[in-house]
Amino acid sequence: MGFKVAQVFDIPMAPDYEKLIKGEGLDVQVVKKLCMSEDEIIDTAHDADAIIGVATFQPFSKKVIQGMTKCRFIQSMGIGYDKLDVAAATEHGVL
Repeated sequence: MGFKVAQVFDIPMAPDYEKLIKGEGLDVQVVKKLCMSEDEIIDTAHDADAIIGVATFQPFSKKVIQGMTKCRFIQSMGIGYDKLDVAAATEHGVL
């Protein structure tokens, strides 16, 4: 069974970043889609194990966190966590 990572932003990344995410011999699927609303994030990441976003543009609200039923890791590009509902993330076992 593979591991799904949802990338919900459209910022250029280092050329080898997907290779780093996938590692050696790991079954990792990276899904890339620019999402600008809660519903778009949920639609894209509802079955993702991890999500990478820019919380300034894609706030990780309670609704979003509840909609990502498999997610256990949120990576927000940038500084701070004021756009991340920490209580909801903690309640759902998300790091």
